[in-house]
Amino acid sequence: MKKNKVDLYKKIEEVYTKTKYKKALEYCNSAIESYSDYGDFNYIKGLILMGLEQYENSVKQFDLAILKGANKEKCMYNKAYCYDILEMYEKAIRFYLVVLNINSKNLETMENLTSIMHEQGKYEEELEFLKKMQKLQPENIEYMYYLADTLIEIGDNNDARVYLDKIIEKNEMYMYAYLKRGIIFQNEGKYDEALKYFNKAIELDDECLDSYVYKGQVLIEKEKYKEALECFEIASSIDNEDPFPEYNKGILLEIEEKYEEAEKCFENTIKLTDDLELVYFHLAFVLDEQNKYEDAIKFYNKAIEVNGEDFVSYNNKGYIYYKMGIYTTALKNFKKALDINPKYKLAMDNMKETLSKL
Repeated sequence: MKKNKVDLYKKIEEVYTKTKYKKALEYCNSAIESYSDYGDFNYIKGLILMGLEQYENSVKQFDLAILKGANKEKCMYNKAYCYDILEMYEKAIRFYLVVLNINSKNLETMENLTSIMHEQGKYEEELEFLKKMQKLQPENIEYMYYLADTLIEIGDNNDARVYLDKIIEKNEMYMYAYLKRGIIFQNEGKYDEALKYFNKAIELDDECLDSYVYKGQVLIEKEKYKEALECFEIASSIDNEDPFPEYNKGILLEIEEKYEEAEKCFENTIKLTDDLELVYFHLAFVLDEQNKYEDAIKFYNKAIEVNGEDFVSYNNKGYIYYKMGIYTTALKNFKKALDINPKYKLAMDNMKETLSKL
């Protein structure tokens, strides 16, 4: 006798929730053969395939589920989430927005959507949804924090401060509120105030890498290089695969004109991150300072590959060619720098000097 589809679904769901995905998939395929027009089986098959990390196939099942009348909001959400995991962010955004057209109060969707927007630097768009989230749950500390974080990114320190103070008032142990307060003071050049908040963040959680790195950055500004280095070393000991401490250590060593040591730090950073524009730039700079001109040119070129508008790299590369006596190539690079930024005085001066050599 044919088993009731509701009972079948419950059986599949039970196996699925125990993360026995292959067994659940067997049951699901059998159920789809028996009830080919029942969209919920395609829906749960999509979830099972997600468990098996077959995200493209999951998307196909969610589409079939919608065609067969399954819950469109749930299907669209999981379809968007698959694209999110696959780092196909524009598609993820598109389908998260479809979900919100169906249910404008779907907080989980807004959380995922704002996370993508934040990573992509779409702060104004993100802010619109964060405000909706906070309006739906005005006492939610996490939403207040997200708002403060994004407001800092767009330079609205005053409004960010309001949210951070509310968080501390509600939970004085919320470490990240102190960290962000410190970052605001750091951005404003109020380094002593910044240090107070970074120290408080460390007091609340001495395993938070970021607190040590930002504290180290402030100590550099105060020319307390030894203390700054200690902060970066502690941060590295917390997570030696995080590029943030190693990069900042490189910057410190560059400032101290310890170029060979800085070079090693930047080379290590390259192994740890895909966010490479500034790393390439600083590596090129410290190589140049060691008269390793060919290597320096190589990394200025890499910086330019990442950001074709990097007029400083063009200028610096041009000056290396100038030092090498290759004046025509130097001029091309100075000209490129000025094409991007016609008011860049250093490139103007370098071009004038180079022309005098011809």
